[in-house]
Amino acid sequence: MSNELAPVVKMGSFIKRVGITGTRALAKERMAGVKPEECVNRYAIGFDDSGSMSGQPLADAKKAVAGFLSSCNPVETSVAIYPFNAKAQPLTVMYNVATAYTNGIPLGGGTPLYEVMNRILDEVKPTRVILFSDGEPSDNEGTVIDKAREAHVPFDCVYIGPGDSVVLRGIAERTGGNYLHFDTSTVFAKQLKYLSPKYVALLSNADLKARVERGETI
Repeated sequence: MSNELAPVVKMGSFIKRVGITGTRALAKERMAGVKPEECVNRYAIGFDDSGSMSGQPLADAKKAVAGFLSSCNPVETSVAIYPFNAKAQPLTVMYNVATAYTNGIPLGGGTPLYEVMNRILDEVKPTRVILFSDGEPSDNEGTVIDKAREAHVPFDCVYIGPGDSVVLRGIAERTGGNYLHFDTSTVFAKQLKYLSPKYVALLSNADLKARVERGETI
């Protein structure tokens, strides 16, 4: 038997590269079989792109959606984005597509909140909806709340700004959703993730909900 030592081959970086590539390939293959309309969680986000969201609020809203998506699992949760004044992004599990779409949302016109609610219920067949706004609706309620209740779809509503929104609070309470109030869009950008499937159950605790609204990490 030879007493010579076998040459040392540094395989660490090679294995790491193969491992990363293999993981990505496996994830891609797994995602190829996921149908957005059949996901356990089908979320739609009603995105306020009205004129009052000009400047930092609009930029923060886009960050908020990105943070929400980063807290979701694409194998279980598909997401649609519905600006109040623009064509929607249909349900997708490709979060990079949803993020790119959201980043391109321009300022629109008014706040047709109830119209967007109707469109979401008719087009998405969601399991849960998130609505956020810094103002009051520019249209009438009609029968959309009854439609949401009949479909058993909770609407989580977020008001951004000083004071309170009786309308958004009422929508949340009447549909079985959560109501959150953030004083500034900066806090909203950080905290929307708590309405994702990963965290939303925490909001049933009043103390934790208050901490989320204050901008604390829980």
